[in-house]
Amino acid sequence: MVKSTSSKGQTLSYDFFIASTIFLVIVIIIFGYWTYSMKEIQETQEKEEAFNTLIEASQIWFKEGYPKYWDNETVVEIGLSNDGIINETKLNLLTSIGYQKFLSFMNLGKFNVFYNVTNETSIVFQFGNPPSQQANDIYQMKRVGILNGQAVKIKTILWD
Repeated sequence: MVKSTSSKGQTLSYDFFIASTIFLVIVIIIFGYWTYSMKEIQETQEKEEAFNTLIEASQIWFKEGYPKYWDNETVVEIGLSNDGIINETKLNLLTSIGYQKFLSFMNLGKFNVFYNVTNETSIVFQFGNPPSQQANDIYQMKRVGILNGQAVKIKTILWD
């Protein structure tokens, strides 16, 4: 005796639902991992940008600027040293230039900067805006320079 088989298929079987569920779970996991990876890459790029900007902002202590002995009227590029020593006259000129004009020369983008120079006992010079409570990220670099024949610690703080 021959059995008759139906020509209709069962498209909505339990196997289909299980396979669909597994497929959707895999797609969701891959999408989540991809989103997480993109966020990590973006954060890494932002940190690299901030670090490069921090280095550039701290280099003014060791450059002469242009012209070599600039003043408020002739400054093209800001640099605060001459012959490897921090020039106190340039520090005074930096203060008279003002923070906003300084930022336009430095081209720091979205970042603010604060400089703090100390010797062994006290603060010798400060310039810029210190980080506020609402600062998203704060980056700092400490360097050593010579001012008035003394070693000084130069702290450059960059924040956004």
